[in-house]
Amino acid sequence: MQQGRGGPEGGRGGVRAAGAVTPARSVVLPAVLGAGVVLGLATQPWATGSSADALVGGRAVTASGSSLVPLAGALALAAGAASVVAVTGGRVVRRVAAALLLASALGCAAAIGWFLTDPASPLAADLATRTGRTSPPRVSASATWAAWAALAATLLPTAAGVAALRLAGRTRGLSGRYDSPAAGPPEQAPAREESLWDEVSRGDTDDTGGAGDTGGAAPHEPRRPDTMTPDRPAAETRPSRPDEEPDR
Repeated sequence: MQQGRGGPEGGRGGVRAAGAVTPARSVVLPAVLGAGVVLGLATQPWATGSSADALVGGRAVTASGSSLVPLAGALALAAGAASVVAVTGGRVVRRVAAALLLASALGCAAAIGWFLTDPASPLAADLATRTGRTSPPRVSASATWAAWAALAATLLPTAAGVAALRLAGRTRGLSGRYDSPAAGPPEQAPAREESLWDEVSRGDTDDTGGAGDTGGAAPHEPRRPDTMTPDRPAAETRPSRPDEEPDR
């Protein structure tokens, strides 16, 4: 029976077949794994040697990779971070992050390769720093297995950078559920609550009711004149006394 478009062999909307290569598998996984190996090996001795200097005393000296090649660890971290951005950012951001990933991996490999060509010089400089000398002593040294293993580990982020550049134009970044909601039509501003002054100006209030006494009240009726109170004369006259002066 032929499967529909929604099946494992369907079109874009179909379910991705099991074992298919995804950007996370081809970019993030090797890059992070390679960067982690380099950082882990950087804590191990990368060079061992000896010196005839009097301050050293002819004893064997060693130094870790983080002390001899600190640039390698920094570039490994940059490669791991760039791999995540290379599969989650927008189209332009993915291309920039993929280029940064490849450049960081190649730079890390170049830094370790430069150290392997002459491990004595970085070891002598590190020894001078530890002993407080102004000039590095003469040291004979050789690289350890950890330095060679770190160089081999840089192949993983390098391959991830190449894959990220190839997939930068075809991947879609994060799913739409991670996008911010689209800006909808502007909501209508709520009606301004009228104050008592507004109602008094419009003549819609009485002596007992306020601006908020509208719920559940009977319809407002205009106030009627009080008919029980007799009208007062406009002016009252009273006899004037002789000692009072007439009003002028």
